[in-house]
Amino acid sequence: MAVHKNSFIDNEYAYMLDSSVFELNYIHKIIEKYYIKSTIKNEKYIGNVTDEPYLETIQKKFPFLSDSFSIFTLNTDMKIHVDTHRKACINFIYPNGSKSYTKLYNVVTENPLIEHIPEYRINLYKEEDLLEVFKFELNSTALFNTNIPHTVNLVNNIQRITLSWPITQEYDFEYCKGKIKEYEKL
Repeated sequence: MAVHKNSFIDNEYAYMLDSSVFELNYIHKIIEKYYIKSTIKNEKYIGNVTDEPYLETIQKKFPFLSDSFSIFTLNTDMKIHVDTHRKACINFIYPNGSKSYTKLYNVVTENPLIEHIPEYRINLYKEEDLLEVFKFELNSTALFNTNIPHTVNLVNNIQRITLSWPITQEYDFEYCKGKIKEYEKL
């Protein structure tokens, strides 16, 4: 599977947002502010949008964004999974030199073995039940479809740090992508 490295992706798996949609320097400062609280291996910090005025202004533009956000630190590869608490999210990568690939899969067996992990709000999949269909490097802000089995593989030994902002449950990836595209045209 070839890696999609282009900063423009628009498919059923991910949509790379125009860089003018967000003031990334504000997002990076928010990540830095909460990073120390999320430094345990592969853990996350959950914050409230109301604690960050800049995030509140974004949420007013995009009301499908949830009232909380997470700072994820990733030191090892993730297992293949589907998020059970959200259908999509916007991921902001922190520019610390980390390099990682997100791989997405289609289920190819009739009854895939799924293990539900409630404390992480994910369903794990076994690779033998899946076929890799898309692979990309997260190198800019992306709307991401979390309803599709996916994993993250670190390429270098630098911790990947992201601010991940879930889409509320009543909206799906395609709806949010359409609303973001409308905003980008303004």
